[in-house]
Amino acid sequence: MKVIGLICALLLSASPAFSDAPTSTSHGNWATDGQRFVPLHHHKRLASYVEQMVMRLNIDEQGLSKKNIAVASFVDFDSTLTKTSMLGNQLAENFMQELRKQGFTVSESKSTGSIKVTVSGDIAYSRQAQEVQKVQSCCVLTGTIIYSPAGIEVNARLFDLRNNEVLASADGLIPYFVVSHLGQMN
Repeated sequence: MKVIGLICALLLSASPAFSDAPTSTSHGNWATDGQRFVPLHHHKRLASYVEQMVMRLNIDEQGLSKKNIAVASFVDFDSTLTKTSMLGNQLAENFMQELRKQGFTVSESKSTGSIKVTVSGDIAYSRQAQEVQKVQSCCVLTGTIIYSPAGIEVNARLFDLRNNEVLASADGLIPYFVVSHLGQMN
């Protein structure tokens, strides 16, 4: 009887299937990263999640179809609200594309108003404030990014530049595997 008990104890302690510790496994077209499901191949795009959030914004109800909407980088939800990343910039780019596809007028905030011809290419954008053309916009669409265990929580807001009134808001949860190609996620 003692031998059977000893064998059972050894098997249970050695088997990762009975362990609470996160393990990584893979099988065919999927894998787990600790306790998260991670497909090895997928066709999900960040743009698909942004499209859903733009639909939830219900901007057309605000009568803004003919007014210039500016889109700013999404920032990390921290004490400064000034840190952005490749993900924050990519979210802004996707929101610009989706708003335009749905018929809204979107202003380009990084345009210099001219083309600078360089050895490496022809450039029409800048991040230098003195080089960028000033544009009049009625409102700004931007938001915050929160890195949670379940994925990336995105909170988008459209607000009036004159009085900071929030005209529309939407949120979404983006799985980490969808944006893993954009670099290190917190």
